[in-house]
Amino acid sequence: MQWLQTQRLARARELLECSDLPVDRVAEVSGLGTGANLRRHFTRAVGVPPIDYRRSFRAARVA
Repeated sequence: MQWLQTQRLARARELLECSDLPVDRVAEVSGLGTGANLRRHFTRAVGVPPIDYRRSFRAARVA
């Protein structure tokens, strides 16, 4: 089960980095279900909420 969760979070990271999909859609596409579920698991695993993670990549692209 942990392996599957890790894969889902990796897909969510990829989508947050490379797409403009809303967080709720990222959750659906990555298999995490809801935006709330994505936010909870992502923040626990990565240390920052998905929206902050995405902002860090947008800032890097602009700079």
